[in-house]
Amino acid sequence: MCLLECPYGYYSESGECKPCVYPCVDCSSAYTCSDCLPPYRLIDDNCKLTDCLPETYEDNFTCQSCSKACLGCYGPTNSDCVECNLPEGYMRDSSDKCNLRICTDGTYLDTKRTQCNICENSCKLCDGEESCIECNSEVLNSIVNDETICSFCPDGFNQKGNKCEGNS
Repeated sequence: MCLLECPYGYYSESGECKPCVYPCVDCSSAYTCSDCLPPYRLIDDNCKLTDCLPETYEDNFTCQSCSKACLGCYGPTNSDCVECNLPEGYMRDSSDKCNLRICTDGTYLDTKRTQCNICENSCKLCDGEESCIECNSEVLNSIVNDETICSFCPDGFNQKGNKCEGNS
């Protein structure tokens, strides 16, 4: 028996009515949809899930979690970030991927967490522009009000341990 037109939810193939493939509820072929089950939406003859949360992306009609490196992603993989998770230290690299940024000795991560900046020249390690954790070996290391203060000896004085002594 040859059917010319199939009922709603079916498509015609080789003279038979076959059911539409989920999430299509009406279709003209297996993968050409004309109506979709909620929350799917019809986009270019396909049912797409467009109600994914910002921390997720749509893959094969389901929401998948983004990588922890991302604040929102768009797919096709979980590491295709809309923006990098700066509060967690992730920054965009030269290949346009978000990677954990670890600053080297003598640098610190800026407050926007977008780049490593150079510490003050007397600091070996720092966690801010004027916040030394450890001084370079050629400078004095003093602790004042729980802060590490790095300073050079004034002209005419030489460093002896953690003190400046006058030249004799």
